[in-house]
Amino acid sequence: APAPAPGGDIDALLSMVDLGGGGGGEAAASPATPDDAGPKPSDGGRFSELIATVAASARPRAGQPARPAEAIAQLERAIGAQLGAILQHPEVRRLEEAWRGLSLLVDRVKAAEGVRIEVVSARPDEAAGALERVLAQTASTEPPASVAIVDVAIDGTAASLARLEQIARVAEAHALPAVVNGAAGLLGVDELGGVERLDNKAALFQAPHRAPWRSAAARHCMRWVAIAMNRVLGRMPYDRSTSRIREATIVEQPADEGGRVWIPPAYVVGALIAASFRETAWPCRIAGAKGGGVIGDLPVHEVKGAYEGDEGVAIPTEAFVSTDTQRDLAKSGVLLLASAPNSDAVYVLTAPTAYVPPEKLTYDSATAEPDARLDRVSLVDQLFVARVVQFLRALCAKLPPDSDPAEVQPVVEGALWTLFENAPPATIELSVKAARAEGGALVAVAVRPRRFLGVGLDEVSLEVPLG
Repeated sequence: APAPAPGGDIDALLSMVDLGGGGGGEAAASPATPDDAGPKPSDGGRFSELIATVAASARPRAGQPARPAEAIAQLERAIGAQLGAILQHPEVRRLEEAWRGLSLLVDRVKAAEGVRIEVVSARPDEAAGALERVLAQTASTEPPASVAIVDVAIDGTAASLARLEQIARVAEAHALPAVVNGAAGLLGVDELGGVERLDNKAALFQAPHRAPWRSAAARHCMRWVAIAMNRVLGRMPYDRSTSRIREATIVEQPADEGGRVWIPPAYVVGALIAASFRETAWPCRIAGAKGGGVIGDLPVHEVKGAYEGDEGVAIPTEAFVSTDTQRDLAKSGVLLLASAPNSDAVYVLTAPTAYVPPEKLTYDSATAEPDARLDRVSLVDQLFVARVVQFLRALCAKLPPDSDPAEVQPVVEGALWTLFENAPPATIELSVKAARAEGGALVAVAVRPRRFLGVGLDEVSLEVPLG
């Protein structure tokens, strides 16, 4: 097999940006002689072309001494500028944002015993199918799945809403909450920062042109998906003081808001879930300033105040959003990350799912049946339900279908109580009954959380077959 071209990987990166033309004016003032051909740019690929171009620009004028130090400095500046341009390429930027989000999630879960993260790479249009496959493959594994962080953006277009519904249906089928990202376009605005100044934030959801969103939000499967919004700063643009490569200072141009790297909000919600696992062995303590809904020690940037004349504030989120606005948009099924002025922390005081009950309709006909309107349910509640369901499914799958119900009942009840071993006294009420059914033994479970870790459900009841 032929040897790989020298600098092939670097050439592939450099091909993503414009290296410019050949030598500059100084190179033209010093024409090459037949014996001074030098390396041809095409001989060594794009990397050699860059070096040859910079080296040619540093050639001395006639009668002047050579300046090797200047040539090296120019080469370092050129490489740093090109690396900065590569980092701002849309595909590289998207990769870095995903990597930094995953890094945040992994860092927050390091100290949590028994927690495992499965990473699946898939295109946005294939996200639902990939989630379906990985859940089917890990259905009987230990530990059971508790949540899916799906790094896709929902911007209100027909394609993104269809993608959201596909993910929600998979999540509903497996009783596993999923968290996706929401873009400003879902609210019908160009920038999220302007939402804080709106008096009637409910109009963002109720406007006539938001009908496709309302239609999607009314589907029952949306109770199993949450739309997180308001990205968190990953890093500022690299410059001379923040470049991590000493040999060639990386400088990103322009060094404005477009040069910042943002972490998708779904990963931030995932980090809150990971912190809840670490501290409570449960995934659902993610809301409330004192209940686990705070994640701090994040990089900050300065933004203008919400109103004219206000001083700038330092925040970790892309846009300044108050907790009042967070509560307002929660009524529209948006989990909005909020921050306090001059703080490095993100707050989640309310964590809704994407389901919004449709408005009540008046039926003139006595035979007309209204559509089922389910109550709202929070992501906190669904994380609790999923934990119980996934645990019972994994446990009951290991028990033979022909087992004696009298022997199964204490086994299942004892295993369930291990989930709540750290619960405060007089909180959890648990009932387990086992009986024979047509296809084998069946276990019926009822759990009353009684505000355990902020869960608002009165009771969770389900039946799980053995085997």
